[in-house]
Amino acid sequence: DRRAEVEAKARHWLGCGTRLVWVVNGATKSVTIYRAGGERSTISIDDALDGTLDGGDVLPGFSCPVRRIFEV
Repeated sequence: DRRAEVEAKARHWLGCGTRLVWVVNGATKSVTIYRAGGERSTISIDDALDGTLDGGDVLPGFSCPVRRIFEV
């Protein structure tokens, strides 16, 4: 899917009540995080300080280094 289509889907899911959407981009080796309320951020494997996905209150206790998602 194209970037605009993926962003539209994420906004749609959030509009339907989803509280957290992760969009994984293999080309840039990054994950864009969409949260209810409109907050959006991106974490890449190059983010040395905080390159970890966090489940927050949606998935309490879950965390995963973004780098691990792209390990082959």
